[in-house]
Amino acid sequence: MAKNESLRIVLGIGTAAAVGIIGFGYFFHYRNGRKRILTVFDMIPELNNPTVRIKDRESVERKIRQIIAGGAEKLQVISDFDHTISKHTHNGKIVPTCYGILESYPLLPQFYREKAKGYRAHYYPIEFDPDMPVEAKRPFMVEW
Repeated sequence: MAKNESLRIVLGIGTAAAVGIIGFGYFFHYRNGRKRILTVFDMIPELNNPTVRIKDRESVERKIRQIIAGGAEKLQVISDFDHTISKHTHNGKIVPTCYGILESYPLLPQFYREKAKGYRAHYYPIEFDPDMPVEAKRPFMVEW
């Protein structure tokens, strides 16, 4: 199995599971023996954090419902893998990139974490090699 195919399978399964769990949890929740519909803000308590600013909660709720209804096959994730739009540090400590989070996430299979760390060990030095022209780096970055 090709290395990229293994990664796609793991990420696909993880995405499908997350969307399914959130979708199921969205529709049904039992409290004191009574079934009630949860809101997105019930299911994702981090959205209620005072540091999270949401101008239009109804719009956010509607959009997340649409993501759930669309299912994993329609989900596309754009991630900030190189800190161009997210913080590089928090409280004086460097925070991991999105790939770094996946590499250390304990619920992903060990084989995935080992492969991801191996890819980083191989490609990261190429990405930041000051003596290598961008044109020479590009095929490696696309492969990564």
